[in-house]
Amino acid sequence: MKTQNMIRSFRYFAFILPLLIIGSCSDKYVDVKPVDALNSSSFYQTMSDAEQAVTAAYSTLMSITWDRDAILTFGDVPSDDAEGGGDFEDEVPDVEVFNRFDQLTTNGHLQDMYGFLFRGVYFSNLAMEKIPEILKSDPHASADTLNQRIGELKFLRALNYMYLMNIFGQVPLVNHVLGPSEYYQPKASFRDLFDLVEKDLTDAIAVLPEKPALDPPGYATRADVGRATKGAAQALLARAYIFESSYAKYYPGDARFTGLTEHWQDVLNLCEQVMNSGKYSLVGSNGETFDTWRGPNTNGI
Repeated sequence: MKTQNMIRSFRYFAFILPLLIIGSCSDKYVDVKPVDALNSSSFYQTMSDAEQAVTAAYSTLMSITWDRDAILTFGDVPSDDAEGGGDFEDEVPDVEVFNRFDQLTTNGHLQDMYGFLFRGVYFSNLAMEKIPEILKSDPHASADTLNQRIGELKFLRALNYMYLMNIFGQVPLVNHVLGPSEYYQPKASFRDLFDLVEKDLTDAIAVLPEKPALDPPGYATRADVGRATKGAAQALLARAYIFESSYAKYYPGDARFTGLTEHWQDVLNLCEQVMNSGKYSLVGSNGETFDTWRGPNTNGI
């Protein structure tokens, strides 16, 4: 009797085992979302995720010392406004080469600036592609707030591209997250680059709010301090138009600037809109001084 029971149990097990194996191979069991870490498939689900993604795009601005690196090293030093040295000749050789126009492509300042600016472009592109889907996954998501955040991302992408063009000239145009087959991009024309910047800023102006009507220190306590505003986008668009207009006016036979046009009236209109908003003034116009790396009593203007 015991032997017969063992045979019956074995037959039952032999019958059920294939079913268990087949069932365990179902996608239902192996295709699951990760539960121990966040990635692009498990993130971008809530409004909180959207805020973190936009903050990440802003955070790339902290990778650059804007006045000393982006403006001084790549602007003032190559011009007649400043020298790269200090107390003695060849004090900062990696900066002084910009004064002599004999910097190499291996110069760390070039590599860092190019990488930091395109990192800002990447984070902006990534967030712009992902956060609109949050409206489907978060029932409490605000379409107006998400549109404003996308406006901020377009402002940030335009800001990074303005400095890429100012420093490196024609660079690749990257308006989306690149796939593996797209990593090698050719240089884009100035016309296409300005089109991207100007459209981004026009879109941003349409959705960004005005600067809050609070003066320091009250403004500094707001949760949205430092966010891009309509006035910031208007000012940056005016700057983009100034560069395009200057290239079109002063380099009419240069093939690099083919297709660029003059926008002087647009520049004037945008600047007047910012000035007449009553929310801005020139830093230092009332005699204020500031403790900066240039000195303890730096005049703002």
